[in-house]
Amino acid sequence: MKAKKFLAAMMAAVLAVTPVTVSAGNVTPTDAPGSGDEIKIDGDNVYVDTLVYKVTLPTSTGLNFNLDPQGVYGYFSNPDGVTNTSPKKEDLSSFAGKIVGVGAHNIKNQSSVPVAVTCDYKLETDASGLEIMTTGTVDDSKKQVKLNIVGGTTDNAGKFTAAAGSDAYEATVGETSSKVQLVLGEADYVFKEDSGSYTYEAATTGTTETSAAVSISGQISKDADWSDLSGSSAKKLTLSCVYSFDGVKNAAPTGLTKTAEGFVTAGADKLEYLGNSAAGNTLTATYSKAQGNGAGLPVALNGFTVRSATVVSRPDVSGAVSNTFTAGDQYKIDGDNFVLRGPWISTRAVGNWVIELSDGTTTKTLTVTVTA
Repeated sequence: MKAKKFLAAMMAAVLAVTPVTVSAGNVTPTDAPGSGDEIKIDGDNVYVDTLVYKVTLPTSTGLNFNLDPQGVYGYFSNPDGVTNTSPKKEDLSSFAGKIVGVGAHNIKNQSSVPVAVTCDYKLETDASGLEIMTTGTVDDSKKQVKLNIVGGTTDNAGKFTAAAGSDAYEATVGETSSKVQLVLGEADYVFKEDSGSYTYEAATTGTTETSAAVSISGQISKDADWSDLSGSSAKKLTLSCVYSFDGVKNAAPTGLTKTAEGFVTAGADKLEYLGNSAAGNTLTATYSKAQGNGAGLPVALNGFTVRSATVVSRPDVSGAVSNTFTAGDQYKIDGDNFVLRGPWISTRAVGNWVIELSDGTTTKTLTVTVTA
């Protein structure tokens, strides 16, 4: 009995120290030592374009003017009221000899950057013997006019108020191009996130827009014969207005003469332009069909020479298109502006029109948003 117990104990001891042999069929072989496959990881660039343009330029409506050599209009439209409803000629003397603006052209900047709005004016007339003055005062014995663009603001009711004091500004308009610039500050913008998508949007508080307005004043000879500018077949004195804009680096550039509501009157070539995108190759503009076919759509080129223009995307056609423009038909070049002509742009479908502008080497993409 003792021998059996001893043998059992010896066998248990041997099993405890003897390694267990595992069959090779129980493991998975690996490759020989070396490197694994290359792993490439693309980083996600979380970049949001912070250059957002939203500028409201004047349309063909909103501004008019009256030639008032006798003072009739001024007397009866006197904001202080009319005390005598049957005035004599001498009662009108303080109102006579004026050009009176009616309404205003309003300009609004809701962009994320300051903008310089170029206002290009010119006077035209088919009246015989009418002299358009740009300096001095009119001679009442001659047939002369002197028309000024006046800077100011409008209230919620649309009433124009000219800037006063040191901010007052008037630009005299002649028969050749007369340009002034309005430099308007930026609106406040904020970043937004939605399910991992990031945008840069206009803030609902703070500065939501900056704005300015222009109207008309001037002089007209009191004693000249103005009968040819009256009646159904009257001759005309016409003010041509073209507005365009571009982004600038600041709202009050150093070294510029800044007057009423951002008017820049000297050294405008010192403005530091941004171009219409961070890369300078993307332009945007908005056109409202409500303004009719008489008004075209100007877009500032800032020295870029357009040699060809082609529509590559349009809202009324699915997929890519290639509609080449003809200068003088769909567009014209006016100074430093690419202008989509009124008869063409006013008949386009509502939506985004993408137009490629080329100088033969570089291409700029112009996106025009047409609204009803």
